[in-house]
Amino acid sequence: MEVEKCPCDAVIELQKIVAEHEHQLNDGRVQFAVINTKLNIVLGVITTVGVALCGVIIKMIF
Repeated sequence: MEVEKCPCDAVIELQKIVAEHEHQLNDGRVQFAVINTKLNIVLGVITTVGVALCGVIIKMIF
């Protein structure tokens, strides 16, 4: 971003605002990635328990 070449103070201020919003959006993306990772872990645990229970139920039936 070449701020020195811009003659207008309003454009410089808008560039600062956009940079701040981009930073906030990146923080949101990181938070969603963390939530997604945790949900994948929970899903893996639930799947493991479900598979184990299916094995026990099948063993009880036959």
